Amino acid sequence: MSQTPQFAKYTNGQTALDFKKNGTGLAYYPPGKVAVAVTSPHGGAGRYYNFYLDRTGLLVASFNNGGIGFVSYSNGQPRLNVTGEGGTVVRPDGQLEKDWLWITNLDRMKFKEPIELRISTALTV
Repeated sequence: MSQTPQFAKYTNGQTALDFKKNGTGLAYYPPGKVAVAVTSPHGGAGRYYNFYLDRTGLLVASFNNGGIGFVSYSNGQPRLNVTGEGGTVVRPDGQLEKDWLWITNLDRMKFKEPIELRISTALTV
């Protein structure tokens, strides 16, 4: 992110982006609800990226800058869980679709099978 604050508006006048110099901030859906929040707990260098549904405002995904986090279905049921030890992908019926363990931290950096999940019409992880 650049060293200057980032601020943008939609054509309807609603705020689209509002980011600070430190890289934290909010991205909004056109109606004005938060789509993405980038936070830095305790003012450190680490970041948390939180993704919300446009209609309900439900938190449906959250990751830190190390890739640790989760994605849930719109009903709150777990969909993807990534930890420092490994991860899981769960089908809508609750059945385990995939699981894995990292052998080393370096394995997290070279994950060979990308996982792409459509959260909403506006968000894909």
